[in-house]
Amino acid sequence: MPVVGTASDLTLQMKPDPDPDRLNADGLAYYAKGLAGPARRCYRRALALAPASIEANGNLANLEAGTEDLAQACRRYRRALTVAPKLAALHLMLGTAQLRMGEDRLGQMTLETAIELNPGYPKAHGNLGLHALGQRRLPEAEGHFRKALRRDPAYVSALAGLSRVLAELGRSREARAASRRAAALAPGSRETLQASAETAFLFGDHEAAGRGFRRLPASDPTPDALSGLMLYLHYDPRVTSEEIHRVHRRWGGLQASAAPRLHANVPVPDRRLKIGYLSADLFDHPVGRNIVGLIENHDRSAVEPFLYALRSEDDPVNARLRKAAGCWRGLAAMSDEAIAGLIRADAIDVLVVLAGHTFGNRVAVAARRSAPVQVSMYDLTTSGLDAMDWFLSDEVLSPSGGTELFSERVMRLPCLYLHMPIEADAPAIPKNRAIVFGSCNNPVKLNDRVISLWARILERCPGARLHLKYRDSFADPDLVRGVERRFASHGVAATRLGFDGRRSSRRAHLAYVAGFDVALDPFPFNGATTTYEALWMGVPVVTLRGERFVGRFGAAMLHQVGLDDLVAGDDQAYVQAAVALAGDAQRRAALRFELRPRLEASPLLGPSTYARNVEAAYRTMWHEWCARTELRPRVQE
Repeated sequence: MPVVGTASDLTLQMKPDPDPDRLNADGLAYYAKGLAGPARRCYRRALALAPASIEANGNLANLEAGTEDLAQACRRYRRALTVAPKLAALHLMLGTAQLRMGEDRLGQMTLETAIELNPGYPKAHGNLGLHALGQRRLPEAEGHFRKALRRDPAYVSALAGLSRVLAELGRSREARAASRRAAALAPGSRETLQASAETAFLFGDHEAAGRGFRRLPASDPTPDALSGLMLYLHYDPRVTSEEIHRVHRRWGGLQASAAPRLHANVPVPDRRLKIGYLSADLFDHPVGRNIVGLIENHDRSAVEPFLYALRSEDDPVNARLRKAAGCWRGLAAMSDEAIAGLIRADAIDVLVVLAGHTFGNRVAVAARRSAPVQVSMYDLTTSGLDAMDWFLSDEVLSPSGGTELFSERVMRLPCLYLHMPIEADAPAIPKNRAIVFGSCNNPVKLNDRVISLWARILERCPGARLHLKYRDSFADPDLVRGVERRFASHGVAATRLGFDGRRSSRRAHLAYVAGFDVALDPFPFNGATTTYEALWMGVPVVTLRGERFVGRFGAAMLHQVGLDDLVAGDDQAYVQAAVALAGDAQRRAALRFELRPRLEASPLLGPSTYARNVEAAYRTMWHEWCARTELRPRVQE
């Protein structure tokens, strides 16, 4: 915490003004000790003596960037550039601040200018690489990191970033090598801890991943450092609901400095409502496919939907969402504060944050109290924010007597999820071959408990095979060998496992799924889209019901199609359900043709009814807000 008015600071004030260089040096010394207040005063006094000082403007801008006053920092960097327009370091700092503000295109152009002025500039390439990694433009990120490392082989941030990119690309051996090089250069740094944890996580070493993610907040107590741990916790079967809630509340506490806001929304209970949906996934993505039916079927006499797109793709789902929206806002180049301001200017009554803690989303916008009523929908668990009022769920996903903890109030719909019909050929019935169990889930879900139970199922079904696919992850031979070794430790030979590492079209992927006899759902983080796709292709799914929201996706979906008997309450029941279904050819043949009609008749594919249920929930939330609000603008607590 900055200290104001230290003894040394007072001594400095009593002396005649030294020259600007000395003031800058003193400011840097203060800032290095965490004394932002004295450092700021030194820089300002230096500027009073030398208004065109590049050093004073740059140092003060760096301080402001470090305290999140990014707009002011950018103004100072530009002021310094009027004096030194060809100084690459100033372009680097300005471009980095612009990227942090969400000004993607401008920030990239500024960093590219820095590289033109200083060819091969490692830090500029490194920052461009980190930005591309954050946007999941992986080949572009790899290119920037490698260019940075050509100039500076010991650049730790670039090595750590390269490790994360290679892990995402499924090149485990290269990823581990880059991670080890970074750790050797800077053991215990934030970058190396994050790279090591993510690499271990993606390749199934949950023990190492857990240690790394838990160490991250200790070395870097920021929301970003906590985000990796928050995601990891959902995949570890040993983690309790209390720990998940505690970490999310800690993250939320770091956002708590946002002041309450004055809202001009008129608290008339039954007027037409403006509903804002904030998402990075408004295209052909599971969230986009889940939400499109709701947006298209909203009753426009009751609600006006505003879609706030944090990123966008040109595809049929995106086109449908744009057409159905009452208003579409593209937000790719805006900061959280600017987004919150836009939502308030649009006078949104109910803000719905979709899958807020997942990749690319901005749940922190809600911390700024962007709307009178704020709702979390499709997130993995609680947002952790005091400013988030409601969590949408249903009775299966979040039962009234459940143990999961929320900072929000839970609003339960008859059915939370809505799905799009899939264009796919009718499934064929495999004949005269061994039983095939299958899973198309992310390999990070293959924890030791999952592999142990799947091995027990194979042991009890002689001749059966298990087929695994997730995008092109299993194209990595190191990942495949690792999974084979883990099954071998439970007595399952590699010949009983099948891996598909092709990145195929959705139609080809669904044809692969149709080749399963029984789909196995992982835990404690169930599949969602994978379970729906299996049921659509006529493949029954066996799931283990967990304690938390993410561990009950399978139970919620199977309940809607009348397959509650395939929802197991413990490990033994999970194994028994899978073995019994594998041995019941008659039931599997019937389900092959029944499951799609069951889906089509269920609430999972009833957009009109679903929209009415969701609107009724919004109206209840709005009525409660109106009941607490006088007929005048007020500050929301």
